[in-house]
Amino acid sequence: MKYMIPLLVIGLIITLIVTTKTDEEKKRDRDLEIARQKSAENDIKDKAIINAKNILLTRHLKISLQSDLDAWAKEDENLSGRAATQDFVLTLKQRVELYSQTLLKSRDSFSNKEVATLHNKLLTSIRTTLSRVFIAARKDYANTTKNKLWEEDIDVHISGDTKTITLIGYHFAANKIVMETMKAMRDITTGLKFKRVVFMIYKNSRSTYYDLSPTKDSYIEGYDK
Repeated sequence: MKYMIPLLVIGLIITLIVTTKTDEEKKRDRDLEIARQKSAENDIKDKAIINAKNILLTRHLKISLQSDLDAWAKEDENLSGRAATQDFVLTLKQRVELYSQTLLKSRDSFSNKEVATLHNKLLTSIRTTLSRVFIAARKDYANTTKNKLWEEDIDVHISGDTKTITLIGYHFAANKIVMETMKAMRDITTGLKFKRVVFMIYKNSRSTYYDLSPTKDSYIEGYDK
C-alpha cells in the first residue's frame, strides 16, 4: 500500500508530460491552422476566379454565336445564285472556315444550354446552306459546261443526285483527249464535290470514268474531322 501513492503520482506526472504541449508545439499547431485557413481561402478565391472566367467566356460565346448566326444569314443570301467557278469554291471554303472557329470554341461549352442551342442553330444553318449551295453549284457548272462545249459537239449530262457529270463526244475515243480534259476539269469538279466524272464516245457507249471521293456537301472545313 505504501507503494500505491507514489505509483499514482508517477502516473499522473507521466500523463501531464504526455498531454501537456510545449510552447513550440502550440506555435506549430497555430501555424498549421493558419496555413489551413489560408489554403481554404485561396481555394475559395480560385473557384471564384474560375467561375468569373467561365461566366465571361459563356457571355462571349453567346455573343459570338448570335453574331455569326446573323452574319451567316447574309452569307446564305450572297451564296445563292453565284456562278460555279473556282473562285466560288475557294471563297466558300474560306468563309466556312471562319465560322468553324466559333463552332469549335463553343463545342466544349455545352454545359450551358443557351450556348448549346445557339451552337446547334449555327451548325444546322451552315450545313443546310452548304447542302443546298453545292447541289445548285454542280447544276450550274454542268449547264455552263454544256453551253460552252456544244460548239465542240460535246454533250454534257448531270445525274439526278448531281454527283456525276458525263461528257459525251467522239473526241473521247482518244485516251489523250480524255486525260487532258480531266486534267483541266479536276480542280473545279473536286471543289464542287462531284463523285464521278464520266467520258463516253456516244450515249451508252463504253466509258472512262474518274472517281473523286469528295466529303459530304454538309462537311464543315475546320470543324468536322
